[in-house]
Amino acid sequence: MTRHPTEPLPSPADILWNGILRGLARGLGGAITIGLIVSALWIVTLFMPSPERDSTDMGETRSGITVRTDGLTGLQYLETTRGGLTPRLRSDGRQMTLDDEIRLEDEKDE
Repeated sequence: MTRHPTEPLPSPADILWNGILRGLARGLGGAITIGLIVSALWIVTLFMPSPERDSTDMGETRSGITVRTDGLTGLQYLETTRGGLTPRLRSDGRQMTLDDEIRLEDEKDE
């Protein structure tokens, strides 16, 4: 079937979905198609960079918390994976700044 010149091109997702549906319609070929797609996605994830670590992480485990720094004031906030935001506090109760973070990183390296 040919495409009319004014018809928009299908998106990559549409092409992939149509390929999966055609593969499923072919029985065993469908299982092979799905297996190849899953394998390809698994291989892609192997080469994806791991999330950047920050000072909220303990050992080899990610905390799931992201440190956000206000570019104007330098004050830091903690963001959860659900989007919650709270000021990042130092042990003395004052709000952590970018300078405090740099000082902590320098102390770890010594």
